[in-house]
Amino acid sequence: MAETQTQIQPRQRAYQYYTELPSWGKGIIAAGGVLIIWKVVKKIKDDDEKRRQEEESKDEKKELSLLEKDLKESIKKLPLTYVKSQYQTWANQLEEYMQYAGTDKTGILSIIKKMKNSSDVMQLALSFGKRKYLSNFGVSVGWKTLGQFFAIEDSWLEYLVYDINNTLKNKGIKYRF
Repeated sequence: MAETQTQIQPRQRAYQYYTELPSWGKGIIAAGGVLIIWKVVKKIKDDDEKRRQEEESKDEKKELSLLEKDLKESIKKLPLTYVKSQYQTWANQLEEYMQYAGTDKTGILSIIKKMKNSSDVMQLALSFGKRKYLSNFGVSVGWKTLGQFFAIEDSWLEYLVYDINNTLKNKGIKYRF
């Protein structure tokens, strides 16, 4: 029983100290408590976001690795139509067509129409790799693959992915975004 009384005494002293504080002092303590809670919640949220981004990054690296493997197999049957530097040029143009406001759907489709086979499309996606996607307001949405760029743009432009895949289908190309 002596232990319980010694445990209660510090609590009673803290409570008595708090009740004797002026109202501005109680406000400072309350604000400090809110600040501590905010910092803890922010730390948990930031850690969760970092973990989520690391998982996404692993998935995207795996996706690009599988794409590279598929491309090597595809090239055996369907060789690339253009030199690799041309795919890089087109990848850069696609990025320009999709950054910020005013996506150039005609420009995107003009590049897609130049693809002759699945190997060409895979090389284009591989040349694009992962790039920093900037929203309409210049805010970074993160590093995205070509397919992810198309999916984001599809939310702004109706039927972008449908039109891309339809163009590929009409050319007899099996690859889809």
